[in-house]
Amino acid sequence: MAHKFDAKNKHKLDNEKRRELLPPEQTLIDLGLHEGDEKENFLSEVKRIIKPNGKIAIVEWKKVDSEFGPPIDHRLDRIILMKILDKLGFSNIEFINISDNFYGIIAEI
Repeated sequence: MAHKFDAKNKHKLDNEKRRELLPPEQTLIDLGLHEGDEKENFLSEVKRIIKPNGKIAIVEWKKVDSEFGPPIDHRLDRIILMKILDKLGFSNIEFINISDNFYGIIAEI
């Protein structure tokens, strides 16, 4: 089952005081982005709260059949993810081949 990103509450990320005290410079999203229905909205919010010149690292399942992990139709194709990041204005988007089952994407704000 996919999870819907609550853009109205933004998971309490809109707290100015918290961002003033601890603005994130780097964010790691590990094996969970494929589960969300609103990937673009979620990544847009991540971009909004990260410090300028910050980085995002995403680890996801490759869109290949394997004996473990989510079904192939739940997996997020790396090309689609890279296009979303580009559309949102992320820069220096890099693909990392982690293993037969996993890939990584690194990008800058």
